[in-house]
Order: sequence, then structure tokens, then C-alpha cells
Amino acid sequence: MKEDIIKYYSELDKHYESIWGKRIMEIKWMKGPYTSLPANFHTSVYVVDETTNVIITSGLSLCKTNERIEFFLYFKPDMYIEARLAELLTSTAYFHCTQGVLSVGHIFNWGESIIYKSPLKRGYLSWPYIEDKKIESFQNVKIFWLIPITETEHTYAIKNGIDKLEKLFEEKELNYIDFERKSLC
Repeated sequence: MKEDIIKYYSELDKHYESIWGKRIMEIKWMKGPYTSLPANFHTSVYVVDETTNVIITSGLSLCKTNERIEFFLYFKPDMYIEARLAELLTSTAYFHCTQGVLSVGHIFNWGESIIYKSPLKRGYLSWPYIEDKKIESFQNVKIFWLIPITETEHTYAIKNGIDKLEKLFEEKELNYIDFERKSLC
């Protein structure tokens, strides 16, 4: 059983590396109820290009929930916020593992800003349409793009629907790595 889990993590890491290249950092957030997460759950950081890094969950899909998922978040490499993002991804993973409710199209409240004084206090799970299609799944696991959004954008999605929110993001050219951006609504 333990060997199967080790093999699973290894194959998941290889899948991520096939998309983004070599992992530059692994972060295990060791505060809060992290022990409720699968053994060896962690986040990994990869360099997308000179302007963008990505942090992704690894092991969330081993939770006993109806939806086997992992999710990733893009960020500016010069922000030195990897630990903060690992904390948010870990707390979101905990919510999914204990409540089993997250899937594509869901918006959830972090209860605090993604970074200090940022208006982005919510997360939205989307299909990773800006990435190669091979990222969307791995061994029946769905891999979602976690997009930080504002309360106003959340309200817009409730009133108009997720499709309209995504269309708004496209029309206004959402800068998804700018964690200090203003609402697009």
C-alpha cells in the first residue's frame, strides 16, 4: 500500500514535470489541521517562464471524496510568497478533503486576502484553458486552475453565471498573476 502511494506521487510529479519542467521547490505546510490531509500531501513550485511561476497541490486527489482533484495557481516569481500560497492551497485542500465539495466552477471564501492588502479574497476553480490539454487530467484526477478573485467578481458570477465571469476575464484580459489588481467588474 505504501509503495503504491509513493509510486502515485512519483507519477504525479512526472505528469507535472511534463508540463512545467523541473520542480524548483516543495513545500509542506505544517500548521493547522494538515494532518487531516493524505500522507505526504504537499505543494510544488515550478517555473512557467521568466514572468510566471506556478504552485500546485500534490496528493489532494488521494482524499476520500467524490471528486478527485488537484489545483494550481500562477504567481509572479519575484513576490517571495510561496509559503503564503502553500498555506492557502493547503487550507483549501483541507476544506475539500473534509467537506468534499470542490469542483470546477466553485467559488470559495478564504476569509482573508491572498497577500497583504490584496482585494483578492476568494478562489475560483476553472478548467486550465490557457494550458495544454494534457494538464486537465491524470489517472482520473481532474486538475483545475485556481484563480484568485474579488468579492465583486464573486457577486457578478452569482448574478450572471460563471460563463459570463470567464467571458469578462477574457474581454478585460485578466492579469491572473497580479494579486493587487482591482476588480474587473
